[in-house]
Order: sequence, then structure tokens, then C-alpha cells
Amino acid sequence: MLSRTDAEELETVLSEIEARINNRPLIIMSDCANNDLALTPAYFLIEKELSSLPDRDSASGRR
Repeated sequence: MLSRTDAEELETVLSEIEARINNRPLIIMSDCANNDLALTPAYFLIEKELSSLPDRDSASGRR
């Protein structure tokens, strides 16, 4: 059985994984190379892009 802290950490990690997967581009929607508009699973779920996630190094406390 997981302790409360371990369960909260696991939930946080799984939420971050879910956000990264849902923010991956399925298709680029622009012909211009300077435009980063892409269709993502998150767009289907909330009809907008997810805000950016912290880098892996900064999220884990490493620099």
C-alpha cells in the first residue's frame, strides 16, 4: 500500500505525463516554417493549447 505522500507524488508524475502526451503535435496546421501552430490532443479536449510545462531538469530540481 502506498503512503499518502507516495500516492500524491505518483498522481503528480502521472498528471505531468498526461499533459506531455496531450500536448504533442498530431499535425502541423501551417505552411509557414515560422508558425508553430499544431493540432494536439489537448486542443480536442479543451479547445486550446496547454500552457508550457517546465523543463525536465528544472522540474526535478536539477540545474
